[in-house]
Amino acid sequence: MILHAGTHVGAPVWDLHELLRDIPPEFIGSQYDVRHAMIEGTDTWMVGMRLIAKHIKTLALKDFIWKTDGAKPQPVTVPMGEGMIDWDLYFKLVKELNIIAPITLHVEYPLLEKADQKLSLSQQQEIIVRKLKKDTDFINSYLKKYQLI
Repeated sequence: MILHAGTHVGAPVWDLHELLRDIPPEFIGSQYDVRHAMIEGTDTWMVGMRLIAKHIKTLALKDFIWKTDGAKPQPVTVPMGEGMIDWDLYFKLVKELNIIAPITLHVEYPLLEKADQKLSLSQQQEIIVRKLKKDTDFINSYLKKYQLI
């Protein structure tokens, strides 16, 4: 099951808890996406993580900010460490709950600016690789800090 923000079943993590709680975790699992969980419950995402911890089979990492465009705030994905996710709390909880799962980096922010489109392909690749390396270095620093690798 994949957790996504919005009005679908499973967007609030407690929906997943209700669906999964009587099913042994070896038969079904969930991807835990902290960005979506925090959008659904800014101050309560960790409660949901605790509820479904034994069913978490992958961890999706991405960061975000709230941007107001018109009357309704919208989440906007940003590079790792540039948003609202409390990464210390997140990785501390991953360790505490003993969640051992593959980690996926979701790069859902623009890797190239409009001006970059005019650069050569190799220059664009250098920009993209630099941004991806920054994100992976960020993640690795927390994995090391919390002794998860």
